[in-house]
Amino acid sequence: GVTDPQSVVRTLDAKFGKCYRARLDSVVTVVDSDQYYHELTNGGSEKDGDGDVLEGYLSVAATSQLRCADVILLNKTDLLDTDGSGGGDGSDGRNTRCEAVEESIRKYNPTADIRRTVKCRVPLSAILDVEPASEAGGNAVVPITHERSEIPFYISSTGGSLRREKDTSQLSPNVTPQFGSAGVYGHAADFHTQSVTLTQNSPLSLFKLSQFVTSPLLKTVARMKGILHIRGFGNQRCVLHLSGR
Repeated sequence: GVTDPQSVVRTLDAKFGKCYRARLDSVVTVVDSDQYYHELTNGGSEKDGDGDVLEGYLSVAATSQLRCADVILLNKTDLLDTDGSGGGDGSDGRNTRCEAVEESIRKYNPTADIRRTVKCRVPLSAILDVEPASEAGGNAVVPITHERSEIPFYISSTGGSLRREKDTSQLSPNVTPQFGSAGVYGHAADFHTQSVTLTQNSPLSLFKLSQFVTSPLLKTVARMKGILHIRGFGNQRCVLHLSGR
């Protein structure tokens, strides 16, 4: 989304710290590498807080999310060579573009653990301070039993292994939640980002909805979600979630 994580992180750290029962293991930011690369190579001449020209478009909220992250998932890397400009299997072009995105991200956060992913598939231990039972040894604490997994995981008794040192000089000391014209449905205010709420009292046409979500008009929409009443579905409701391509 377009939430600024600064105040959330500060609140959790101040209230819980490294407590066992409730703690913040890591701040994870998911980057749409396909969209990021497009903006990196085709964006306008935007400037950051220091007045430096950015390589493409990057909103204030996105910049904050990158700088706050302990782990950055560079997702949708499989889409970075869809034009066939890379090697025979597309790996050369894909690696080159991934490296370009990573280099740009490192300017905002040089210490985060960046992982290239498809559908955000990463080991659980990459984003949570846990370890498989086979690696826990004699110092293991109570295992996680409420999760469905092939092998049991153990929670770290100390925590903090995933948290990274960050340059806090680039983060604002106090963040006050702000809302856009969409009222309570709005997200954190951002010069480059606008949120719009659409409501309708009558059922929607599935055909017209399909035309709408595939329309070129939505190319600049970063995210769309909602609960819809589709004509012909009776009392059932449908969940719509659109994010990138």
